Amino acid sequence: MGTVVSFDILVHLTEAAQTRLQPKQRVVGLAPDQPQYRILVVEDNWESRQLLVKMLSSLGFEVLSATNGQEGVEISQTKAPHLILMDMRMPVMNGYEATQRIRSSLPGQGAVIIALTAYALDEKKAAIMAAGCDDFITKPFCEQLLLEKIAAHLGVRYTYEALSIPAKESAVNKKLLTSEDFQIMSEQWQRQLNEAARNLQEEHVIALIEQIPQENAEIKVALKDLVYDFRLDIIANLTAALLASH
Repeated sequence: MGTVVSFDILVHLTEAAQTRLQPKQRVVGLAPDQPQYRILVVEDNWESRQLLVKMLSSLGFEVLSATNGQEGVEISQTKAPHLILMDMRMPVMNGYEATQRIRSSLPGQGAVIIALTAYALDEKKAAIMAAGCDDFITKPFCEQLLLEKIAAHLGVRYTYEALSIPAKESAVNKKLLTSEDFQIMSEQWQRQLNEAARNLQEEHVIALIEQIPQENAEIKVALKDLVYDFRLDIIANLTAALLASH
């Protein structure tokens, strides 16, 4: 019979860990006295492309867009964007080939390329980096993560929304959604909402939210707040959890 050894470990949160536990302030714009950053969005899905263009433009970035990899290559050669958000699965020319062609040209060698992918498998990551991308984000992603990536690669500084009330007080005044809140709607509606949120189809998500009966107005408002805050990832995760329980 073997010997059983037990012991206690005292663990203290590091400064970095404590920072991550603090509530995040929402980015509302770019800090003054910075270069005019150009960002190219290469995405074949109209809803996803428009969502990114609208979000980044509203913050003060100069935003260009392309509907496929070939257009992305052409725009990158003439406009020299500082950063490119590259969808990896597109018609005409996919993101892998587009990234390689951009990297082979002089204007594209200085650009930061962040891949947008629905897969996070190690072999996919390796292929993405081998193609010439500097980083990647897995869909669906949140606004905060995207802006953190942009800041990390370009050194962008942001201005933030003022925290006028404590986080706990704010939580009391707002409806906190759970997976069970979606049970008021049919399973077909739940699946449609999940798919629309995962594909970043903002207009389709809003249309589905409008189908919620008015007696559940609190849920409608909470869902719309998530859409306007570019948090479709939360809607996708909540509906996925509910669908998995069926």
